[in-house]
Amino acid sequence: MKKWGCLLAITLFFAASGSPAKAGDWQPGQAQRMYYGLGLGMSLLNYNETNIINSFAAVNTTSSFNNDDFTFKLFGGYRFDPFLALEFGVSELGSTVATTSGSSTKLFDIYTAFVNATLTHSYNNKARLLGKIGTHFWRISTDSTNKLATGADLALGACLEFNLYDNSNRVIQVEWNRYMFDNIYLDASNSLMLSLVLKQ
Repeated sequence: MKKWGCLLAITLFFAASGSPAKAGDWQPGQAQRMYYGLGLGMSLLNYNETNIINSFAAVNTTSSFNNDDFTFKLFGGYRFDPFLALEFGVSELGSTVATTSGSSTKLFDIYTAFVNATLTHSYNNKARLLGKIGTHFWRISTDSTNKLATGADLALGACLEFNLYDNSNRVIQVEWNRYMFDNIYLDASNSLMLSLVLKQ
């Protein structure tokens, strides 16, 4: 509950952080070519608990695992036309923590770098719908030097973009992402994220 409260606070911060701009600046079909942004949210993790128990001495069949954690991403993109863009970025999808007999142990962190094709449908000068599909290159590690597993898998996403300030240079996105894994330790990650996007 505390995590969702923090996410709500972040949402309110983004919503209040901008200043109004001239009306009519943002026109469908005339989006800027380059954009970049920062996203914050929550990640829901689907584990292969059997493999984790067999791989880590600190856990056993009585252990429980957190299934959510904070996530963030840094991303950028290039828009070829009003409908198609190429997006790339990096994301930390959270940490896996096991609780055994009341004692918590962090097992590993989950990172990914992604490349997506993004398709856009504009409803009006205030809202757009984006669909994303691509590949992500993931890494599961206990620290910066100890990699447990790496791979490349499918990445999917859907996003609503809102022009809250009538400003074509700054928009808010509410986004769902799904990252698939090889089911070594993790089967999939689903995230709900709020992003601030700046366009050039």
